[in-house]
Amino acid sequence: MLNDSDYTSQFKTEATPPMKHILITGTSSGIGLSIANYLHGQGHRVLGTSRNAKNKSFDFQTLPLDVTDDASVKACIQEAIDILGSIDVLINNAGMGISGPAEDTTIEEAKTQFETNYFGVVRMTQAVLGHMRELNKGTIININSFLGIIGSPLQSHYAASKYALRGFTESLRYEISSYDIETTDLILGDFKTNFTTNRNEINRISPHYWSMYDSVMEVIERDEHNGADPILVSKLIAKLLRKKGKLKISYSVASPLQKSLLHLKGLIGDNLFENIAKRVWKL
Repeated sequence: MLNDSDYTSQFKTEATPPMKHILITGTSSGIGLSIANYLHGQGHRVLGTSRNAKNKSFDFQTLPLDVTDDASVKACIQEAIDILGSIDVLINNAGMGISGPAEDTTIEEAKTQFETNYFGVVRMTQAVLGHMRELNKGTIININSFLGIIGSPLQSHYAASKYALRGFTESLRYEISSYDIETTDLILGDFKTNFTTNRNEINRISPHYWSMYDSVMEVIERDEHNGADPILVSKLIAKLLRKKGKLKISYSVASPLQKSLLHLKGLIGDNLFENIAKRVWKL
C-alpha cells in the first residue's frame, strides 16, 4: 500500500511557501478534484475547470473549459487571468481513456483520445506560456501515467498519448530554459478513482480478441480498484510548489512494484522487459 514515504523523492522544501495562483484542468472528479481541494485547503488561490462548471459546486471556483476546443481554451485562460491577476501554476490534469485492440480502434476513436490527453495539454500550454513569459515565472505540471513509460495491451492509444506527452514535456523544458518557467511530468501509477468507470470501450471488438480483452481488462480494473488514494498526488504537488531549486523532468507517484518495473525496464532493456510484462498481463 502506498504511503507518504513511498511516492516521492526526497527534496528540500520551504517551510512557509508563498500563496500561488493555480489553474487546474479536469477538476470535476477524481485526481483533479483531489488536487484542487487539497491546494485550496493549503491556502492557494485555485481555479478548477470542467465542461459543465455551472452544474458543479465546490469550495474552489470553477470555470467552463473544453480542452479540445481552441476558443474555449483561450477564453478560459483570459478569464483566469482576469480573476487571479496572474497564473503562477498550470496543472494539466484533464484526461480520458479508451480501451480496445489497436487493430479494431478507428482513427476517429484514436483522435478523440489524443485530442484530450495530448493536444489538450498542448493547447493549454501554448495559451499560458506568453503570459508566464511576460511575468518571467511560472510552473506547468503535466499529469502523466505509468503507461507513458510502459505500454499496455488494449490501451495502445492511451499509452501513445501519454508517451507523446512525455516527449512534449522533455522538449519544452529546453525551449523555456532561458526563462524562469518550469515544467515537469508526474508519472502516476494506479489510483482508485472513477477513471475505471468512465473509460470508453471502442465501438467494435473482433471475436479473436474477446478472450484477451476479458482477461487483460480484469487485471487492469483490479489494479485500479485496489489503487491508492489520490491525496498522495495532491501532497506531492503541494511539496513541488514548496521545493527549493529546479524541478526534475519527472516525479513518480506509484506503488513500489510499479516503481520497480519502471526501473527494471531501463535496466534490462525493452526486449527482456517485454517477456516479463507478458507474464504480468497473462499473455
